[in-house]
Amino acid sequence: MYTLTDEPANPLGLYCVKAGDTLAAFAEAAGVTPAAVIAENALRAFPPAGALLCLPPAAGAVYTVRAEDTLSSLCRRFGVREEDFVRQNGCAYVWPTQRVRLPRPR
Repeated sequence: MYTLTDEPANPLGLYCVKAGDTLAAFAEAAGVTPAAVIAENALRAFPPAGALLCLPPAAGAVYTVRAEDTLSSLCRRFGVREEDFVRQNGCAYVWPTQRVRLPRPR
């Protein structure tokens, strides 16, 4: 038997624009520059509420998760707070072969 569960926040690296969002605020929350958001989404103007934006890769490294890795072990190894990791990658768990972005440590 299958059970439906809530999807983790942002599993696809997308963001749905909300009323009142700005390019600067979105870029800061994503840990990237406004120019990176513009380039990733080919923007000419900031889109209206309801539009989807792709999260550009943040400054830092991209890491491929190995079988022995856990979210906690990655955060300890790379000196990243778990909250920052979850915000950057949009999920609170990792699996082998997953590519994750490692935000700058605070």
